Amino acid sequence: MEEAKINMLINSRINSTIEVKDELVQKDALIAVISQVNLLIANTFKNLFS
Repeated sequence: MEEAKINMLINSRINSTIEVKDELVQKDALIAVISQVNLLIANTFKNLFS
């Protein structure tokens, strides 16, 4: 019984760590996309006014 409890705690800890990592990866991907969009907009304006 005690061993099962410990395993459950370890598993939930691992799962929550994985979830946090997934969120961080998604955030990094979102930042990368936003940066690309900003570059695209900047280049478009540069081309319009040059």
